[in-house]
Amino acid sequence: MQSAVSRILLLVFCLAPAVGLGCGGAPISDDAQEEVRLEPAGEYMRDHFEQVRGVQVGVIRGDLAAAKAAAKWVARREALEGAPKDWEPYVAQMRTAAGEAAAAPDIATAAVATAAMGSACATCHEAMQHYPQFLATVQPPEADETLPHMTGHMWAADRMWRGLVTPSAASWEDGVAALAGDPLEGERIEPKADDPARLAALAARVHDLAAQGGGVAEMEAREEIYGRFLATCAECHQLLGISAE
Repeated sequence: MQSAVSRILLLVFCLAPAVGLGCGGAPISDDAQEEVRLEPAGEYMRDHFEQVRGVQVGVIRGDLAAAKAAAKWVARREALEGAPKDWEPYVAQMRTAAGEAAAAPDIATAAVATAAMGSACATCHEAMQHYPQFLATVQPPEADETLPHMTGHMWAADRMWRGLVTPSAASWEDGVAALAGDPLEGERIEPKADDPARLAALAARVHDLAAQGGGVAEMEAREEIYGRFLATCAECHQLLGISAE
């Protein structure tokens, strides 16, 4: 029987927000909701983003095999025909990080590499002055019950991810602020857990990492915090057996 956390993870990942990637112009707000008109590289970059996000989702679930499969796709994908020479160092940076994720021996290593992939995205976006445009999402209301609380966690994780890859200070701060409240404790978190003390410690760590992320503007620091955040999420979900479902 699936846990409450497992059910909400499945729901949130199935409804994950879409992204469009244009190839020109000034930064686009990640809260804009209009359709994106894709230029020639747009479809290529959309597929690329979906696979990078597949790595992130696999890590959050604690599903190492899924994360490594998506990372392998990114690491081995052919470069876009006719792409500017200026892209090459950023493509190499992404492939290196993706290769590390694909070869990761454990979920913690994959989490670090996933955050590095997100940072590589941001570095390229800033250098090229081309930014992804995300569909707007509404922050779930705060709640003390497991299911809505985890919905909030997933929204926060997504906003932090947007903040990392865009890069967007507003999205990053939205994500860490959403985790500023107290973690679930005792029977509210998962009464059937085999190790409730460890589960509670992991829940507290997620909120502590978010607190550390508040006001952080440096890309390297965001990358480090997000890697630890992903690893903590994954450890919690593995403890609950979600990755095996």
